[in-house]
Amino acid sequence: MTPARAVAAALVVSIAAGGAWYASRAADAQPARPQVKLLLENDRVRMREIVLPPGSSTGQHTHKVPELSYAFTDGALRVVSPGTQPVVEQWHAGEAHWRDAGVSHDIANAGDADMRVLVIDVK
Repeated sequence: MTPARAVAAALVVSIAAGGAWYASRAADAQPARPQVKLLLENDRVRMREIVLPPGSSTGQHTHKVPELSYAFTDGALRVVSPGTQPVVEQWHAGEAHWRDAGVSHDIANAGDADMRVLVIDVK
């Protein structure tokens, strides 16, 4: 192989490797999705463990029933309700929070660590 071809081949390999690295970094930049584990459901309650990775969001939703949440970890949750400015709520491990039925919002993890919460829907 001539020196010019060797340089050209090395350049092609470098560009391909760089493109693969860029594509993998772009995939890494996408926030992970919330992980939801159903722990119990009956005619009175639904209990779920929810893990929100940094940057992940629940998506806009409306609570049909009241909800009790218990934080296993500290974290910052960005709450966006229709017609209002976003609010960042600081949650602390061991705290409980109540939400009435009819509340509409999107909740996102605004922190840099997973947020783990136990959620109980009161039917």
